[in-house]
Formats: sequence, structure tokens, C-alpha cells
Amino acid sequence: MSVNLTPLPVCEVGYLPTLQAGERDIGTLKNRLALLPALFADGWNPTMGVVAFKLSRQQIAEALKYRKSFINDLRADPDREFPLSEYSDENCTYKDLASFAEKLWTKPPVYGVNTGNRRLSVAPALVYAWQHAKPTRSTTDFVIHAVIKSYGTDSKAMFYDRLAENGHPGQIGYSQSEKYANAVKAVMTYGAREVDIQRKVCDGKRGMAQKLFALACLTSRHPKLHLLERFTAESPIVDKKVQYTYTGPRCPLPVATVTPDIARTLCGPAPGKKIKGDASVLALMGQGIDSFVRGATAEETEAVFQAMLEGTLSRRVATMSTADIASAWQSCPDGVVKEALQAILQGNNAALARIVQEQGSKALSKSKSKAQSKSKSKAQSKSKSKVQSKQGSEQEQGSEQEQGSEQEQGSEQG
Repeated sequence: MSVNLTPLPVCEVGYLPTLQAGERDIGTLKNRLALLPALFADGWNPTMGVVAFKLSRQQIAEALKYRKSFINDLRADPDREFPLSEYSDENCTYKDLASFAEKLWTKPPVYGVNTGNRRLSVAPALVYAWQHAKPTRSTTDFVIHAVIKSYGTDSKAMFYDRLAENGHPGQIGYSQSEKYANAVKAVMTYGAREVDIQRKVCDGKRGMAQKLFALACLTSRHPKLHLLERFTAESPIVDKKVQYTYTGPRCPLPVATVTPDIARTLCGPAPGKKIKGDASVLALMGQGIDSFVRGATAEETEAVFQAMLEGTLSRRVATMSTADIASAWQSCPDGVVKEALQAILQGNNAALARIVQEQGSKALSKSKSKAQSKSKSKAQSKSKSKVQSKQGSEQEQGSEQEQGSEQEQGSEQG
């Protein structure tokens, strides 16, 4: 944004925790204070405009409640410190920040900011670090540059604007699990389609959109599996490494490990549509490749994720169902293929082995005959080439002799 930016004193801006609910994990207060204030010693970048909006009475009440809890949390751990600069060892205690916040927040907030970042959740710490870098600065001079917009009750527009804002250069983008959470919110709250997920959540990436849309639909379809909770859970660390292990129906799941084909197969084809299913998933679901008509049940979905974490999913082989084989037998013309299908349906292994052996012998005989024919043809071609070459040489010699004779006769006449 570069036009019509209004500078808003940070003390007039309220933070609304529910605004980003279900979109991303903002982390603990300790982690946010350890990272964010030191980045703002020079103030808010004026080129990073955001969208602000007037707060309703209900939103003002929510912002005031957050301010109170923020100060209480600081006072619960008064001696803890956070850094004020990236370039020095100077720190501030939580106790001092609590006192500073009370002086900064003397009036109710007027505006909210529709942003995907976390910095405003620790706004007093940003101002404290900025003023500490140059004590002559006034707290009212720390401003946020914003475009004022009226959303009314259009939470859908706010949601998509927030996702777009967090995609600007310089922002910390959403992780894959956060994009999944955003896809779930878009599908379950706003009825988003796959194309909406591709444009609004996945930066135009089709493969990622296919996967996240399918996972979002699965999350909505099977609430008892608690997929949102599991796919957004903190990554399990074992020996300082991320390591996912299947420990039961409520264990964490990695979004990154699920391929688009696995997700779409579990979700199933849309009515009247056909998609190519993942063979390993279909095998576990007991569906044939040609009879893939439904998505996975809750039990099948859990079984697939279990096999995925245990490393056994890719070892499964898709097979044709008896119904598929019977259908193929009925539509197949008389011949070897029909005989083989009939043997399979009857469970007649001896007949099937005989058919395979006979066809193998015929194929081998045909291959040998073809090779012999090719060898004979090659020999004949080579022989013919030699004859033509010999004839050509004789013709050349005869021509040379005739020319020599003519030259001699001419010389005699001369």
C-alpha cells in the first residue's frame, strides 16, 4: 500500500485475539517478547501500510480485556527480561514493561488492525524498545501507517484481506500447517472451493491447493478424528530432531508428508467426476482402481495415516475387486483374456497357470521367428549390397578400358 496512509498512534490501536483464531499460532508471550521488540527499535516501517478499521463496542471490550490480561501476565513473572535491541545486551524486565503499558494505555482503543502478524500483541514492548533507543522520543509519535477501511460485518472479506496482507514482502509467511488451518477455516466457515484455496491461501499453487482443500474437506467430514488439532500440533522432537510416530488416534500428524494424491483419494471424487486415486490408499480402502467411487471412512482415513507414519503405505498394491473382474469378463470378447478372467473368478489357479504358460510359449516362439526373419532379411540385404557393389566396380573398370582404347586410337590417328 502506498496511498492514503493514515498515521495512527499505537496507543489508539487495540489487539483482538479472536481475529486470527484458527489461522496461526501466535506463540507464547515469552517467545513474542524475546523476538519482536528488538526488531522495532527504529519504529514501524512507514512503507508497510496495513488496513485499519473502527472498532465496535464489542471489539473495544475484547481489546480492553486483552490489555488487562497482558499486564497481569507480565506481573506474574516480574523478573523475567526481554531484549531491547539486536545490537546490544540491554534488556527490560516484565515488571517495568507492565508499568509502561499502564501509562501507554490510558484510553480505550479506537481502531483495530486487520493484519496477519503478531507484533501488535506486544505493542507496549515495541514502543518501549523504540523510545529506549532515543529517550527524547514521545510515545505518541510511534505510529502505524494504515488505510482506514469499513468492513461492517463482512468477516469473510477481513479474513481474505488478512491472508493477502501477510503475503507482502518482509512478512513472515504462513507455514504449511498454518495454510492448512486457513484452508479449513475458509472451507468450513466461508464455503470456499478449491479454486478459492488456490488463489487466497496457496499463492496460486495448484498442487498445494488440491491437497489442502481435500484435507479441509476430510477435517469437516470426520470431526471425531480431530484432524485440525493433530495437523497443527507442535512437532514432536526426539533427540533434537522432528520425528512423527504413530502412537494412537490423537497423535500429531505432519501436513508436509501427505501428498496431493493421498489427500484427494481419501477425500474421494466429486459426484459425477473421476480422478486417479493413489494405488496404495485404494488398496488399504479395499477399492479397485476402476471402481474408485467414494471417499474414505473415518476408520479408513485413520488407517491410512497410521500406515503413512509407520512407512508401510507405499508397500501396498492396488487390486481389482471381484465385481470389476466380473464386469471385465462380461464385456470382453471371446479369447485368451476372457479365459484368464474366468479362471480368476473361479479361483482355478491350474487353468490360469496353463493359459499363462501357453501364451508365454507362443510369445517366445513368435519372438524367435521374428528374430530369425530379421536376421535372414539382413543377410539377404547384405549379400545384395555386395553384388551391387561388385557390378558397379566391373562397370567402372569396363568404362575405363573403353576410354583408354579410344584414347589410344586417337593417338594413332594423330
